[in-house]
Amino acid sequence: MAGTETLLIGINFLMLAVLVYIAFTLRRYQQKSSTTAAGIDNPGMTDKEKLFDVLVENAPCSVMAISSTYQVLMVNEVTAAITGVTREAALGRKCYEVFADGAVCPDCLVAKTLATAKRHTQTTWRRNHSGAVKYIEQTAVPVLTSNGSVSYVLEFGLDITGKQELEHQNQQLAVETVTSLAKLIGSRDQYTGEHSARVRDIALAIGKELKLPADLLGELAIAAVLHDIGKIGIPEQILNKTGKLTDSEYAIIQRHPQLGYDALVNIKQLEKVAEYILYHHECYDGRGYPSKKAGEEIPLISRILSVADVYEAITSDRVYRKAMNLEQTMMVMRTGRGTKFDPEILDAFFGFLRRERPESKLHLYDEEAVG
Repeated sequence: MAGTETLLIGINFLMLAVLVYIAFTLRRYQQKSSTTAAGIDNPGMTDKEKLFDVLVENAPCSVMAISSTYQVLMVNEVTAAITGVTREAALGRKCYEVFADGAVCPDCLVAKTLATAKRHTQTTWRRNHSGAVKYIEQTAVPVLTSNGSVSYVLEFGLDITGKQELEHQNQQLAVETVTSLAKLIGSRDQYTGEHSARVRDIALAIGKELKLPADLLGELAIAAVLHDIGKIGIPEQILNKTGKLTDSEYAIIQRHPQLGYDALVNIKQLEKVAEYILYHHECYDGRGYPSKKAGEEIPLISRILSVADVYEAITSDRVYRKAMNLEQTMMVMRTGRGTKFDPEILDAFFGFLRRERPESKLHLYDEEAVG
């Protein structure tokens, strides 16, 4: 994976080098045209034009020049390889007639560049003329006239299909890994396995209340399922002790976030999740463990897990106590505002709870009940 990323960085650097040289050469070429018309010779430009052609044809990406009326002025062979359209079929025609369905694409990068006279970048996918799906990292750069209007657009396209396929495989592997680890937790301790599944549901409800983007919700779900995986390394007699824990036993229990982090941090796809797990017992006021982080020093997902974890734990029967009733539960949650819990996340939790358990409004302050 690291090798792939290094290669892509190298390719992007080459793209930048080609872009700078093309812009420089084309500008010199325009200058040559105007000075030659005035009868002034500019020796040496022919060699530079040849070098320009060599660079374009050997660039590790597609290169196109497109006019302000969308006419294809120049393409290289990589463009043909990616799109399945030959140079001869493309030159002189409208780009959207050649590479699209006859109309300017809704997300057309060239159109954005023509409208703003600024550089634009996006990652997109499309089927080429052979029917194969290609993922392309596109960059469109305006070439301006002396008065600042766009003369034409240089569009570069890097085929990242292999990278996208590798990332998809890695995501699938991460999902399979999480599923296996979750089963391992359940086989070790049935309560912990069920608790983790319920924490996931509560945490996702809070995340949606906070309007988190889909990628963070995905990380939140995985972190919630695995947040107590470190308990696999805690002796069973301590986990299932019916009486009060001694100080030394409690110290052992407090090791489970670190044990969970150590178990996951070397799995590339779970590096972030490992960090979230490490800090899910930190307190908003800095009195938690293992690092006594405070406020926004604690990752957002860890702060969400803290609320979901406590609520689920105190509303479930444990080997050493029965579940709290609603009044007791709400007292614990409200008391934790600004000390154990991030106030904003707690409010989001209350928003979810008002819909899930309408009777909870009776135990909230007016501003909490209204939200």
